[in-house]
Amino acid sequence: MNDPNGPVRIDGRYHLFFQYNPSAATWGDIGWGHTTSDNLLGWTEHPIAIPRTDSTMIFSGGVVIDSLGTAGLCSGPRCLVAIYTAAHAGTRVQNQSLAYSDDGGVRWTQHAGNPVLDIGSREFRDPFVFWHAPSAAWIMTIAMATDHAIRVYRSPNLRQWELASEFRGMGATGGVWECPVLVALPDHATGARRWMLKIDLNPGHVAGGSGAQYFVGDFDGRSFVPMDTTTQWVDFGPDFYCAQPWQPANEDGTVTWIAWMSNWTYAADIPTGPWRGLMSLPRTVSLRERDGRAMLVQQPIPVRSSDNAPVQQFSARNQILADPTVLDIQPGRAFEVEWRIDAGGATEVGLLLRHSAQQHVLISYDPVRSVVAIDRRPGGSSVHPQFEARYEAPIPRDRIATLRLVVDASSIELFAGNGATVLTALIFPDPGSVGLAIFSKGGAVRSVDLSVWPLRSPTAP
Repeated sequence: MNDPNGPVRIDGRYHLFFQYNPSAATWGDIGWGHTTSDNLLGWTEHPIAIPRTDSTMIFSGGVVIDSLGTAGLCSGPRCLVAIYTAAHAGTRVQNQSLAYSDDGGVRWTQHAGNPVLDIGSREFRDPFVFWHAPSAAWIMTIAMATDHAIRVYRSPNLRQWELASEFRGMGATGGVWECPVLVALPDHATGARRWMLKIDLNPGHVAGGSGAQYFVGDFDGRSFVPMDTTTQWVDFGPDFYCAQPWQPANEDGTVTWIAWMSNWTYAADIPTGPWRGLMSLPRTVSLRERDGRAMLVQQPIPVRSSDNAPVQQFSARNQILADPTVLDIQPGRAFEVEWRIDAGGATEVGLLLRHSAQQHVLISYDPVRSVVAIDRRPGGSSVHPQFEARYEAPIPRDRIATLRLVVDASSIELFAGNGATVLTALIFPDPGSVGLAIFSKGGAVRSVDLSVWPLRSPTAP
């Protein structure tokens, strides 16, 4: 599996479609898989929603609820319309097509009038569609991948599309542009909503390989105008790509999205089986002012409950660290960490996760430079020459740093600065490496608060 497609919420249930090859653990024969959840943690897989045909693969796209029947395909609260890129094997042309479901996503029918948008391009993909109430139109953002441009189209009915504008001439352009998302997010400071345009690129990300950038600005129903043309990064780690938000937005105006957790540099080489490919934790996203700029804030959905984290295994308050300290706990392969650090005179404070005598993954905080980092080099995972690397990100300068980590069997998601800085990285330590250690360098740490919760699958009996 790779890109998430068309997250949508119906009758209180979350639907997620995704790029899926049912015949091998590598890319190919791509159609849309389908899974559902009541809580965004435990998932039930369903039969393939939209399979590939002999001549066409089903690339990324979105799903909308067409309750008013604007497309004339179905209507009502369970009428779903998928807008996806059809990639044709012979011509290699990529155009946009529709499929619809009148039973809430179980059975899908191809629109007889496909394609609905065709410009004859081989690099025209990944439509994201939403209803823009102020201008009473469906809006599509779509990537002109090799031109480093995002087109905005408008439609009254999802079938006829008018080109409204293009976004180009700024941002990182080290690779093709893909998976654009245009969404309104609440600003924590003012309560007002601002528009964010997220664009993925491959390669050219700050962490190497594939990743995502974003811009904050205004949208009038036709054109997106950024407030700041400087590239900002969605995630400073190497493994967060093609994030897609659930529609509709949450009741408080925030948006929840999910991303493919991998990198095209080594996606075909990760040592898992018989499966390959996974998703991030869903995250709630909003905006917050920092240093005079509107910045993306991401928080993972709550992962602890009495079912999957019944006992807090370790808790330390106001601990003073003078020397490297090995904690006498074995939290296992999946756990959550909350960590508050008053670094004092130390120049580096860190955790050794999935620790054993042979290997670990290093999480470090540098209070002098105000950066956090994930270092996979001590992990001993010979996945790919570019896998063993260190990734760092700036965090707000403060006397006390607050970090939150969710560690799964093969991943780390690190949230710092109350979600203002995020790093996501795959890891592949030996199954027996389940320890946790803490260390400091350069001086004594004034105090550390550390809590650890082992996690188990929320679907386990």
